[in-house]
Amino acid sequence: MRVAGQGSSRDRLLNAGKSLFAARGYDGTTTAAIAKAAGTSHSQLIKHFRDKRGLLQALLEAAWQQLGSAMSLAIERIGNPVERLRLVINMFLSAVQKDRQTAAVLMLDGGTVHEEDGRPLISGGYARFSAILDEIVEAMKLGGELRADVQPVAFRAALMACLEKFVRDRMVAAAVPGMASYSEAELQSVIFGLFAGCLETKVSEALEQPASSSIPLAVAGASDDEAWIRQYTGLAETLLKTPGGNA
Repeated sequence: MRVAGQGSSRDRLLNAGKSLFAARGYDGTTTAAIAKAAGTSHSQLIKHFRDKRGLLQALLEAAWQQLGSAMSLAIERIGNPVERLRLVINMFLSAVQKDRQTAAVLMLDGGTVHEEDGRPLISGGYARFSAILDEIVEAMKLGGELRADVQPVAFRAALMACLEKFVRDRMVAAAVPGMASYSEAELQSVIFGLFAGCLETKVSEALEQPASSSIPLAVAGASDDEAWIRQYTGLAETLLKTPGGNA
């Protein structure tokens, strides 16, 4: 596999690492293979990333930075925590649907790979995504939208488990012909239905029905925040039907 293309040796190494991690997994990918695919030397990989784990960490931070920034910018305009949760779920699912390689790399985060000392590798981006969900769920709790007997962190953990399992199932379905699968919209329907049971009756119906089955990521490859602002502030208004961003 050769994916060198153009750009700096660092960028080529990142592109090669992303392709190889997605195709072969972390353990099945060697630094030598990454350097070869990038059309550069092993010493350049060591120079930029120190080792394979360092390259993975750089990939994870880049992926989460883009997605996390988009989420933060979008939900700033939404006052209702339940609608914030809906939008974050939708944005995550659409992002991993649009870029399967990035989705595969994200599945190496959160403890799949371990540090040299045996600790689970958890990127800063993964922690920030968890924090976004924690903040939303805590607001739901404080606002009386979450049932009193539902622990917020446990609720967030269950949600993240559903999202991660969806990505893994899609990877398996793509690799194994005939494997049963399900769509993003079908998963949303199940997620919102399950978690409606964790809400107070007065707000459960708001979560049961997804506002949109998919979010177009026309600017998924953009690097500037303004592109994300244009995409997602407009999207938030469309989903929530709140002109001017007033929830």
